[in-house]
Amino acid sequence: GGSRFISGGGDTMMLLDAETDDTTGEVIHKIIRSFDVDGVEEVAKLDESKIVVRFYKVVKSYIEETCKVCKVLDVETGDCLASLNHPAVVICVVVSPSGGCILTSCKDKTIRKWNTSPPYNLIQELEIYYYHKYGTVKLVFLDDDQFLTGDTGSDAVCLMKVDGGSVVRSYETGSKVYSISTMDSSSFLTGHEDGNIKLWNTNSEDCVHTFEDHCDTVISITNVDDSRFVSGSDGKTAKLWDIKSKECLQTFSGHTGPVMSIVYMPTGNKLLTASLDTTIKIWSLHEFDSDGKENAAGNDELYC
Repeated sequence: GGSRFISGGGDTMMLLDAETDDTTGEVIHKIIRSFDVDGVEEVAKLDESKIVVRFYKVVKSYIEETCKVCKVLDVETGDCLASLNHPAVVICVVVSPSGGCILTSCKDKTIRKWNTSPPYNLIQELEIYYYHKYGTVKLVFLDDDQFLTGDTGSDAVCLMKVDGGSVVRSYETGSKVYSISTMDSSSFLTGHEDGNIKLWNTNSEDCVHTFEDHCDTVISITNVDDSRFVSGSDGKTAKLWDIKSKECLQTFSGHTGPVMSIVYMPTGNKLLTASLDTTIKIWSLHEFDSDGKENAAGNDELYC
């Protein structure tokens, strides 16, 4: 919470503070070494003290494969509270906005729903949905009742019910989807291989607007508020966009590798970008008025 965030990569996981640049996490680091894994692939927040972690394992030289298990860990102690075992490699893990359930996707072309009620050692698989074609899928909660899913290998995105897994609406996006993010409970964004970002409304199958400025695949998207979002690309940059003006407000340059993950921290109006160059950079967002005009400029990159 606040200015703290978790970074996982390789065989390490650290708890960091964006305000002080202090790092902790040796306990979690050692616990991970005790698992039969080679590194951390994805971290999802369950609540203020617990996280769900997806891992990877090197099965052949230079070949990384994610594992068939996700683990619920205590952030402060590193204790493993529960193991979510799957019959196939886990591709994605997300937690609902209220923390009421977990969704995971597997290479066996399934999406699984898990309960999160204490005690955590009794977390159980509740439902299995058979949906995606390619086994490589993105999952994003729209709200506690609905979620979005899309195959990286196709241009299709579906809005589905959390209970029962029925398809509410399908979207043909026109280009391979590499990232999905919600703006609010009625709109979402998709990032594409061709560098475009598309805005969609959940009440229609039509694209509302296409944002064109990236020259490379859009790998990551996160919303800042109900009118602004940030995108990260294979082209080593991140960009701040305004929904109302349809313009790019700010470009963040400095990484030497693709921008894989983005987190907005309201505390201090900061942006975190994580890259394959093995760095996390912390940026200050410029202030803009209601028309998208810049009020005050500042240093972009604070530290990394």
